[in-house]
Amino acid sequence: MADQGAVFRPAKKRARAATLFFRGSIVISALVATVNLWQFRLWGRMGGEIAVSPLEAEISDGASQLLAVVDVALFVGTGISFLTWFHRVRANLPALGIADARWSPGWAVGWWFVPIMSLFRPFQVAAEIWRASDPAATAVDWRERPLTPLLGWWWALFVFSTIAGQLSFRLSMRAGDNSTAEFMQSLALVDAASAAIDLVGAWLAIRVIAEIERRQTERSRLLAFT
Repeated sequence: MADQGAVFRPAKKRARAATLFFRGSIVISALVATVNLWQFRLWGRMGGEIAVSPLEAEISDGASQLLAVVDVALFVGTGISFLTWFHRVRANLPALGIADARWSPGWAVGWWFVPIMSLFRPFQVAAEIWRASDPAATAVDWRERPLTPLLGWWWALFVFSTIAGQLSFRLSMRAGDNSTAEFMQSLALVDAASAAIDLVGAWLAIRVIAEIERRQTERSRLLAFT
């Protein structure tokens, strides 16, 4: 039975905003991967002493810098929109009949910013939300409800993205005017792989949002008739 003092507040608007940002991230990630593969080829030509026109190099660098700015802006927007949605769906659990979830709505957001813990605790919160939002769950057995592999793949891609991003950052800090063509090729390849991981991760995040939204909406409707 739902907590009589709790009110279910639909998160559809927040879900739409987060989904829109993730879709933008998919587009930008695809462009970033494409530009980095292009740069990989350019550095390969330079390493093989094949001429690269100044215009081609300039366009490549310009596109890379522009996409980097847009990518950062999207990252911030995506993070804010996703976390506001995440907070709302966690806050809805008492209204959905689950009052004993381990982590509060505040910590559902806070764990994302705690070093080390951010690598696994937000997944545990997401798993609680998933189970507690199950339309068939009860206040007694909700912790035993099954998880979907979708959550595991989404989180694995998030962790891989974090690792790839750190590797890319460390390599870029070592890059300089004296860097070899082979080194710059490696950097471009890592950046392309990181963008590809981000793309797939964003697609999985959209699916996670849609499924949790569906489950909470259905559960709230069922409780309204009990």
